[in-house]
Amino acid sequence: MIDNTGKNALLFGVRNDSSIVWAIALKLIESNCKVALSVDHDNVAVVQTMVKDLAIEVFACDIRKDDEVKELFDAIGQKWQQIDYMLHGVAYGNHKVMCTSPPGVKEAPPEFIDIPFDDFMDSFNISAFSLMRICKMGRSLLTEQASILTLTYHASQKVFIVCRYGN
Repeated sequence: MIDNTGKNALLFGVRNDSSIVWAIALKLIESNCKVALSVDHDNVAVVQTMVKDLAIEVFACDIRKDDEVKELFDAIGQKWQQIDYMLHGVAYGNHKVMCTSPPGVKEAPPEFIDIPFDDFMDSFNISAFSLMRICKMGRSLLTEQASILTLTYHASQKVFIVCRYGN
């Protein structure tokens, strides 16, 4: 195993103990890396319960809001002064963006080309643009050899039928 003694990792995107980012956090801890998690406000209580016996600090942050991301990096800067690894595992899309109707939602999902613009942009902001936001706002803390990793899942696993030829 790699020895990450003296290294600091800031991870974005843990929701519960099934999160890929959570498994990565545990491996980093095993390798003696210091780990901090940025967690959406709705998931803080769950994640704090998960880390209670581990040396992991949890920060509540809405990744869509520049002021909250800045506060996060200010706190990390005071705590560590530098970041060696940054992991972006954040994704979100409501049922309209995912073109599904979850249990309890009676409205039919839109077809892909009918996804509401505001829902699409919120999903894009959280799932994609936030990578650029954290890189820009965290730039001053990144070591010269820092690594930044982002994860994908759903979009790489599903084909969306955009149009039906001949109809």
